[in-house]
Amino acid sequence: MKIYGIQIRTVEKIPCGHLMNLMPNRYTRALKYLRREDRLRCLGAGLLMHRVLGIDERELKYGAYGKPYAPGKAEFSISHGGNWAILSADRHPVGVDIEPMNDANLSVARRVFTAEELFWMQQDPLPRFHILWTIKESIMKATGLGLQMDPARFSVLPIDGPKCVHEQIWHTAWLLHEGCAVACASANIIDGLEFEEILY
Repeated sequence: MKIYGIQIRTVEKIPCGHLMNLMPNRYTRALKYLRREDRLRCLGAGLLMHRVLGIDERELKYGAYGKPYAPGKAEFSISHGGNWAILSADRHPVGVDIEPMNDANLSVARRVFTAEELFWMQQDPLPRFHILWTIKESIMKATGLGLQMDPARFSVLPIDGPKCVHEQIWHTAWLLHEGCAVACASANIIDGLEFEEILY
């Protein structure tokens, strides 16, 4: 499965006029963020939807808990973190997440992981925390429930194969990319992940 990513420095080079014309609603939404990097990540997600899936923002609809979709198009999921906005798409429900690896994140481990996940994480805390968290987040996004789900109530140990969460079997895969953990969950079998940068 492909993960498509666009760097914020790529987004930054695109003329504002083009971005406003291409996705006026998202452009307005992006301006509400206080931090420049957050604005660029928001715009990057919109560019990926347009470039990879051919989605016009007027086609976008949102599920009960905020998951975007476009009727008649592939299922997709977006995420952003660090220098990246990313997107993954599939014929089946899909979720994707990216998280820059940061020691500060480790403090929440006991609130979001099961006992077996905590044990597995302790052997190499920094990467394993972020691997576990992005897998959990990708499943939560794939279900369409997002943070309505309690992440501590299900286990996603990478060594255990497919996960049954919310009465659905989820296939997962992850990779480390430029200081970030990236994970994808799909109702379809994932035969590895391939990261493709979109240069626009």
